[in-house]
Amino acid sequence: MFMPSGFKKTDMILWVTVIYYIVFSFIHLDSEIAQEWGFIYGIPWRINSICVVIVSAYAVFTVLEEKDRRKKAFFLVLDVFSIVFGWELILLMVAMAHRSMKEWMPAALVAGLSTFGLTMLCAFTGLIDINGHNARRLAFGMVNRTNFAFAVLFFIISFSIIRGGYLKYYEYAVLFLFIIATFYHVTAKNAMVCMTLFVLLCLSGQIYDRLPGEKKGIGNCFRLMQKYFLDYAFVLSYVLYRIVVYYRKYFEKMKDTIPWIRTFIYRLNIGAETVEMPITLFGQWVRESGNSEDYYVMDSFFAKTPVRNGLVYFVLIMGIFTYFLIRARRSGQRTIYFAFLVMALYAITDPTLVNVSYNFIVALPFAAWDIKSTYGSKPVGEDHEY
Repeated sequence: MFMPSGFKKTDMILWVTVIYYIVFSFIHLDSEIAQEWGFIYGIPWRINSICVVIVSAYAVFTVLEEKDRRKKAFFLVLDVFSIVFGWELILLMVAMAHRSMKEWMPAALVAGLSTFGLTMLCAFTGLIDINGHNARRLAFGMVNRTNFAFAVLFFIISFSIIRGGYLKYYEYAVLFLFIIATFYHVTAKNAMVCMTLFVLLCLSGQIYDRLPGEKKGIGNCFRLMQKYFLDYAFVLSYVLYRIVVYYRKYFEKMKDTIPWIRTFIYRLNIGAETVEMPITLFGQWVRESGNSEDYYVMDSFFAKTPVRNGLVYFVLIMGIFTYFLIRARRSGQRTIYFAFLVMALYAITDPTLVNVSYNFIVALPFAAWDIKSTYGSKPVGEDHEY
């Protein structure tokens, strides 16, 4: 069911590689399993290195097999830069070109959810610390409580995309219960806002499609907003982020009357420090610490990515995400469009939208978008052009 069908043997190698890459990334970066257990002789890391080589080989095969000259040249440039500078996500994007989103998204979601479930099982049985790095809050075996919250966020997004955004109304109720329970246990405000916004957008779209009578005016207005404004949500979010960082002292005055914005103010102060750092073309190493005595973590995507990965990578990712939005609008993939609008907002406070162990959709800009693009009993569209 979750294994892509009709694969050649060589494609099956990629499937196994990607599943391992997702599971390893989750355990290594987000779960306390690797933090507390460690691994004998570093074998999982060595296997992961082999996986990166395999993905790189598939990215090269994509260039060799591409018939369109412009696309071939574009993929070649992406491959060269990614191999030289270790841009694993870009290599995965090229390797996944032309492959079925309908077949790969469920496989990636099951791999992520299974590892998530294993992590929680280990936490509840005492094999790993249930509190993570923050003893005051439950993290359910994740590194910290926000890791748990944004895992729930992206799993909701992936599930909704696979379903084409068309859910039963009781399923919306279940999703809202998940959101409330997640916020109750881990109090991650940014993730809660993004989860709530995404589910409300999907619900609003579904209600709109069932409205009786003339509704073209509303639809045309929204399409104009998309074309001239919302398509550039990531660029606008970056501009908003820089403005808010610049005026952060005004937020400082509000922290006594609105205590829940204090963590956001902390992020703004860290953002101000990173804005002052020199941004190089291809990135630099900046030490981050998660220790309570020396806590310095660049939480924002807009702070971390330009400094750690460099200007070229940052501009490239921003361009690809903008392309995601434009392609989603043109192909009628409203759920993907809503997802990336929410990700643009989320990027202000966290960098994890590029974590494929949660959010595999970011690996599929050049894939065949054959996920259901309309609602109800309408025909399922396939979009193979980009």
